[in-house]
Amino acid sequence: MGFGALGVLHHIEFDGLTFRQCFESFTLKRGEVDEHIRSAALLLEESEPFFLIEPFDATFCHNLTSCERCGLPSKPAAIRQSKFGVPSLSASVYTAGMKKRATMPVALTIAGSDSGGGAGIQADLKTFQALGVFGTSAITAITCQNPAGVSAVQPVKPRIVAEQISQVCTAFPVRAAKTGMLYDAKIIRAVAGSVRCRLVVDPVMVATSGVRLLKPDAIRVLQKVLFPMATVVTPNLAEAEVLLGCLIRTLPELRAAAQALADRHGVAFLVKGGHLTGDAVDVLCASNRLYEFDAPHITGVKTHGTGCVFSAALTAHLALGYGLVEAVGRAKTLVTHAIRDAVKIGRYHALKI
Repeated sequence: MGFGALGVLHHIEFDGLTFRQCFESFTLKRGEVDEHIRSAALLLEESEPFFLIEPFDATFCHNLTSCERCGLPSKPAAIRQSKFGVPSLSASVYTAGMKKRATMPVALTIAGSDSGGGAGIQADLKTFQALGVFGTSAITAITCQNPAGVSAVQPVKPRIVAEQISQVCTAFPVRAAKTGMLYDAKIIRAVAGSVRCRLVVDPVMVATSGVRLLKPDAIRVLQKVLFPMATVVTPNLAEAEVLLGCLIRTLPELRAAAQALADRHGVAFLVKGGHLTGDAVDVLCASNRLYEFDAPHITGVKTHGTGCVFSAALTAHLALGYGLVEAVGRAKTLVTHAIRDAVKIGRYHALKI
C-alpha cells in the first residue's frame, strides 16, 4: 500500500468519516480488502493537492463532500463500475487532472556557518534560492561572527562532514557542489572522499576581517587532494598570492597568475582581481585559454561575503546546465548587482541577492 500527499491535507469526508479516519480504519483492516479492488484516488480542484491510496476500500468512494471545517470545496469524483462489479474511482479522474510538478536542480555547499548571515553557508543558500536551485549543505565549522569580525571558530568532526554529504547525495541528485571554509586537512580529505559531482573549489583561507579560516598546514593538502577534483578553483587576489608565493599588482600579473595556477594543477582557475586598482577584472584560464570578466569598481560600499556569493552563483549556474565560461559570466553579473544594490542593515551593508 502506498500513501502520498502533496500540500495541505484537507478534511475531506467519506460517508461521514474524515480522510485521516478512513486511512486509519483502512490500515487496520487492510488484510480484509477484496483482492479485486486495485486502486482509487480522490481529486480536488485541479490546482489543489491530490491524495492516493492503493489499494483502497471501495466503501470509502462514495458521498465525497466539501469540508465544513476548512471550507474548501471538493470535486465529486466520477464513480464507475469496475469489471469486478464493485464501484471504484476511474484512474482517468486523477491522472487527467494531475499537473506536472516543476523540478529544481540541486546544488550542495560545503562550508562554514556565518552567524552574521553575510557569508558562508547562509550566503550560499540564499544565492542558490535566488537562482532557482534547491540548496543543500554540509557544515564544516561554526563561526561566531558579524561583519566586523570573527570571534571564535568550532570545526565539525570530519566524519560528520562526510556523513552530511553522504545523506544529501543519497537523497538528492546533486548536479554541482562548492566548497568554502574547510578549516583543516582532515576535513579536506573527508570532503575529497565524499564528493562525486562537478565541483567549485573556493579556497577560503582568511576572512575579510583578517582571521585565518584555513590552517597553514592544510594549504598543501588542499592543493594536492581537492584541486585535482575541481571543475574550477576560484581564489581571490590574496589567495592566489599565497598559492603562487608572489605578489600580484597589475592586470598582466593577474593573467599570468591564472595561467600559472591552471598549468600547475591541471584544472581551470578563476582568479578574482576585485582588489586591483581600476575596474574589477576577473581572469579565467580554462583549456589553456584566458577569458576576462570586468565590471565597474563600486565605491562607498563595504561588504563581506562577495567571494562566497560569486562561487555559489557559479555553482548554481553549473547545476542549471550552463557551460563554465557562461556560468562565470552570469555569476559575475549577479555579484556585481549584489554589491551595487547592497542594503544598509544597522551599521553595515549586506549584499542584495
